Amino acid sequence: MKVLAASAPRGPNNERYLALGKEVGMRLFFLEAGRGDAEHARDYDMVGYCIEGKARLSIHGRGQDAEISPGVAYSIPKGTPHQWHIEERFVGVEGTHPLPFLHDRDRPAHGPGAAAGAADVHGSAIESHPNVAGLSAAIGFSGLGSGGQV
Repeated sequence: MKVLAASAPRGPNNERYLALGKEVGMRLFFLEAGRGDAEHARDYDMVGYCIEGKARLSIHGRGQDAEISPGVAYSIPKGTPHQWHIEERFVGVEGTHPLPFLHDRDRPAHGPGAAAGAADVHGSAIESHPNVAGLSAAIGFSGLGSGGQV
């Protein structure tokens, strides 16, 4: 199934969910310069690729930052504490496993958001978007909105 970026469902960080499979997703990010976040960990694996801009990625325990710029790929394993700082408008593609917006997985697994119980709005808004529902039907996935885990 084809999904155009302009009509793809959006998440709270201006990401666009381009495609999803039963256990993997792909999203496109547009992040403005100066944006940053507190150290956190996610409950899924991430691999990404920078198309435009520049960001600094800090991985807890490595003792140094990595500059992410056009042509640079990165990997952040599930549960790894990390922190981003966007230095120039950033456009990147990211693959995730499992799907980040199901079962509240995009809430930080560790860090300030997890302790405070802050939830992202991925859940109902994204799961009910027509493109996500259409992709789910096309691949025979019925897990969206269900109580079961993927």
